[in-house]
Amino acid sequence: MEITASVRNQTKHAIYLPAIQPAYALGVMKPKASRKLPAGASLQDLNFFRPGSKFFNLDAGLYSAGQIKDHRNPPRCMVSTRARASTLVMGDSGGYQIATGQLGITPNKREDIFHWLVNTCDLAMTLDVPTRALQARKTTRYLTFDDCLYGTLGHLEAFKALGGEQWRFLNVLQGLDLQQSDVWYDAVKRYNFYGWAISGSQKKTLKHLLWRVLHLIKDGKFDKDETWLHFLGVSDLKTAVLLTTLRDVLQQKFPSCTIQVSYDTSTPFFMAGTKLSALDRPTLSASTLRIPSYQIDKASWANSREKFPYKFSTISQFLRKGDIIRRDWTGATGPDNLGYLMLMNHNVEVQVASIDALHSLLESGLPRQHLQQLLPRYLLEAMDEIEAVLMAPTLRAAWDRLQKKKTLRILDNGYRSV
Repeated sequence: MEITASVRNQTKHAIYLPAIQPAYALGVMKPKASRKLPAGASLQDLNFFRPGSKFFNLDAGLYSAGQIKDHRNPPRCMVSTRARASTLVMGDSGGYQIATGQLGITPNKREDIFHWLVNTCDLAMTLDVPTRALQARKTTRYLTFDDCLYGTLGHLEAFKALGGEQWRFLNVLQGLDLQQSDVWYDAVKRYNFYGWAISGSQKKTLKHLLWRVLHLIKDGKFDKDETWLHFLGVSDLKTAVLLTTLRDVLQQKFPSCTIQVSYDTSTPFFMAGTKLSALDRPTLSASTLRIPSYQIDKASWANSREKFPYKFSTISQFLRKGDIIRRDWTGATGPDNLGYLMLMNHNVEVQVASIDALHSLLESGLPRQHLQQLLPRYLLEAMDEIEAVLMAPTLRAAWDRLQKKKTLRILDNGYRSV
């Protein structure tokens, strides 16, 4: 079956938010490129928030306060100059940079981050100290789980005092295992923010994810007009459709509450900028779901007139290998800044379009027996089981079903075997 895909459906399902990197956000705003782009394009056409781009447009993305040095006077970039009426940007408050020791927090810096998030983004995460700081071991300030939790509680109090509960902030949930996650949730659930950003063990298995959602249901967190669930650091194809299933079932269960679900990674930028790899057309079959990636050979690609071989993006139709990899006057080979930007543009579109391709196949109207020949059976069964747990007639029945061996096997297979 032919795969159809579009980036125009980005916000139709659970929303994948590419975590835009500063090198890209700033690079596409330069007045002039160092050399010509293909198809008569300008550097600004790489800005996927710019209406009328020759390549593609997206409706949503994520940008991190942790990557901004001066929050009071930040540089102009594709995020700060976008049309707010037609795009959505979620702000990450910088927890990752805290965990890795790159961002030190003072009361003034915390307030600056708060105002940057409110002024630049449409919704954002509250400032937290991720428990991954304990694994990173790059800061001596946070050495225990309690250090991370109580540091976060201090940030929540500060955000609340600044009026954060009247804006669209997401309360971040952390924890290296389910026990830690429960302790963290019980400590922060009293803060009445807009929604929840879920990290830690809660995104590692479907059991833990549903465990947390059932706690949210028990505590009445969907008994309001609208709410948002965000999952940090995931973007694989199976998770994309499982999170769409979660959103659809929750919306069915709570029709009076407008529920949105989103997730993010920096994968398209990381694969281009760090791995020098290009994403390619997704593989969707009864045995696998994946977005293949191929590392670029600098020696054979340098200044080559051969066509760019990975054809699942708009820009790829115009690229040649030598547009990405250059050979300078010394004989050294590699991407220049423009080469990186074009490869990132390609990767972002492939990531979003691949997610849409899988959703399109699921929504094609094909009977279940036909879908089982085109997609992994484990995935389809896990989607059904998510619905069965959340739509159980009572909360007690939902807890009981989640504990059954058959349910756990289905959920585990859906998450680990696809």
